[in-house]
Amino acid sequence: MGLVLLARFGWLYIAETGPTGHIQSLIVGATFLISALQLVLLGMIGELLRMNRVLSERTLYRVRKLELAVGVRAEAVETKGATTSSALEQPRSEAASRAA
Repeated sequence: MGLVLLARFGWLYIAETGPTGHIQSLIVGATFLISALQLVLLGMIGELLRMNRVLSERTLYRVRKLELAVGVRAEAVETKGATTSSALEQPRSEAASRAA
């Protein structure tokens, strides 16, 4: 739609001599083109956010799967972003006591 209005302004500007006055077509056409560009960019940002969320979910799934395979409880590992050695040793000692 924006290109049509810009083409209309261009055609009238070339075809008529003197001041044409069809500035409305130029302004509305430029506004439509800018809006279309913004919508395309917002769509790209939305797609990037979706891809980021999918990657985060896959990573979380793999980490939890590895934690279960090792025998580490997820709540024992997270202590304000730091890993405590006593929390990691506790599940291993329980597994060792069951094996003995």
